[in-house]
Amino acid sequence: MRVLHVSGNRGNHRCHRALKYVATYAYYELAQMPDRFENHLSTWCHRAAHAFRMAFDAESRAWGLYGGEAVVLFKLKHYGSQSLAELSRRIGHSHPTVLAQVKNLEHAGYLSRSPHPEDRRVRIIELTASGVEIVSRFGRLADEMNERVVAQLGLQETARIIDDLGHLVEVLSTFTPSTKAHAESPEVAVTGNPRRKRPRLSR
Repeated sequence: MRVLHVSGNRGNHRCHRALKYVATYAYYELAQMPDRFENHLSTWCHRAAHAFRMAFDAESRAWGLYGGEAVVLFKLKHYGSQSLAELSRRIGHSHPTVLAQVKNLEHAGYLSRSPHPEDRRVRIIELTASGVEIVSRFGRLADEMNERVVAQLGLQETARIIDDLGHLVEVLSTFTPSTKAHAESPEVAVTGNPRRKRPRLSR
């Protein structure tokens, strides 16, 4: 039965995956016109993912860490040692963002960086013993949060939500950029150098 697979925070993961397909649409538009998108699925995926993240951060701050840094640690635990470029690609964030998180975690003693054996310009990032331990603690925290949510929703409702989110991810993964949206975009209509200043009118 699907209800046997509700652990592991899969609902949160699927909210994040679904949101990735509509990130630009949701992030910029919701900030300016929230009422217009109140009934949009992207709105509630965003809110659910944000609620998970805030609750997770509230717990992990006691350890001096944030949820985003936990993602870095989980990726290193799952995929092993890797470069900053590989880590950034797997997380889906920019190099500067991930580098700042890596530096914080390195300063805390949870990971280390060393030169690549074949390319001294590249540094390999790996977990320390303390990092392995903190990943286990994060994992237990994620399981505990998931159990608390399931206790409120019930197994059947949780399984239904997970199935619905999985279907949403499948639907969104088939989408391609809208030709109409691009045609109506004001950036498309701009010709010449968009940075060029308009000439001043003579008075």
